[in-house]
Amino acid sequence: ADLRAEEISRIVGSIDGEPITLHDVKDYLKLNGEDKEKLEVEEISKSLRELLLIKMIEKESKVSGIQVEEKEISAYLDEVAKQNQTSLN
Repeated sequence: ADLRAEEISRIVGSIDGEPITLHDVKDYLKLNGEDKEKLEVEEISKSLRELLLIKMIEKESKVSGIQVEEKEISAYLDEVAKQNQTSLN
């Protein structure tokens, strides 16, 4: 098996049994302006946490019938980061 393909498809998390792969995390990073080939473990870990939060919010909003816009999710993540004295960027 191609080692690169194996790395990309590696499952790094899940929400209700729905897998999140390293590729999903890298796509998320690209959407947020990070387009590096080599990523630090800290960057991957932080982005995975953000992606998990986003997916949890999306799932909960579907279950409850509430529509949540991307900007509202971003604002929430920014507020959480501020409370934790960290940055999402």
